[in-house]
Amino acid sequence: MKHLLTTLTLASLCLSTIAQPNEKLQALEKNFSKQEISLIRGQMNTGERIHHTWRYIHSPYNKDANIRNQKIIAALDTIRQTFHALSPFAAESYLYENHKSECDTVRFSLILPSSNNDTTGIPETAFFRHVRGHNQDDSDDSGFYCHTYDEKNPLPIIDVKSFDFKVFEAIIDQYLKSIMKQTGLKIFPVYWKHDNGYEGKTEKELIHAEYLNLNGEHDGLVTGRHYFIPCKDEKDVRTIYATLDSITYDYINRHPEQLYKYEFIPLDIIQDHLLRELVNGRMWTTNLNNKYALAFAMTEDGFHILSIFTQREQWIPAEWPKLKSWVNGKKTYLKGMKP
Repeated sequence: MKHLLTTLTLASLCLSTIAQPNEKLQALEKNFSKQEISLIRGQMNTGERIHHTWRYIHSPYNKDANIRNQKIIAALDTIRQTFHALSPFAAESYLYENHKSECDTVRFSLILPSSNNDTTGIPETAFFRHVRGHNQDDSDDSGFYCHTYDEKNPLPIIDVKSFDFKVFEAIIDQYLKSIMKQTGLKIFPVYWKHDNGYEGKTEKELIHAEYLNLNGEHDGLVTGRHYFIPCKDEKDVRTIYATLDSITYDYINRHPEQLYKYEFIPLDIIQDHLLRELVNGRMWTTNLNNKYALAFAMTEDGFHILSIFTQREQWIPAEWPKLKSWVNGKKTYLKGMKP
């Protein structure tokens, strides 16, 4: 206990003295939020450093693509001002614009020098691209913003350990059970197993399949819990998702000693039925293929949350929302879910 308190105190002291992301870029990202431009926020603890990303992606295949494109056009002046203001202080910069015959091409990039108290040696970067009107059907309209920043882990590498998924999943489980009555939440087991030699890996059978080089063997086991909330009210879904994100973000920032990869994807840019990970907890063991994940998906039936632990290869069956178990292609359906 004394060692744990010392570790947490050291982390707190170091976090108060480390460098921070560029203020002008942070202000730009806050402005994105005010204009309802959704950013994907990422953070990853590699052990030696913590890598941060802020991303915006627009393509004609996104949900509500035209609305999102109009929002980024409205923010273009602010984006331009920010990149031009930082250009004189950048180690490298590139600013290009071409507007002709209702066709737009904008490309800005910055490599900012490391601050005096940054010891990672990795520069902060920002990039923005916007293309519009080059094709009559808008199929080429696209936009991309990415801001990356690295900070040194405040803890020595000797204190870094695996993600404590048992503690984390207990916190998630406690929250979800607390809203069980008012939401109608249901909890199902997860058991997906494939043995070495099983060759049923097809797009129809699986939505995800890792293929790792494990001394020529390709087996895997995924266990955990599937929480299902039959939410019809979008406001309720957003509240639950925001709470899960808040719990996760708080946990990873209180535990710089644990390895993880975190990515918050706003609900308004998530394609329905697509399974997305909120956090991927890495295991620092002799078997680096073991990992924990908190993932979610929206379907026409409601909100699905997976709290799962994978040993070796992770295979996810296509019908996972309906399954109690999946073993080498043999499916056991949840009650009332068999087609």
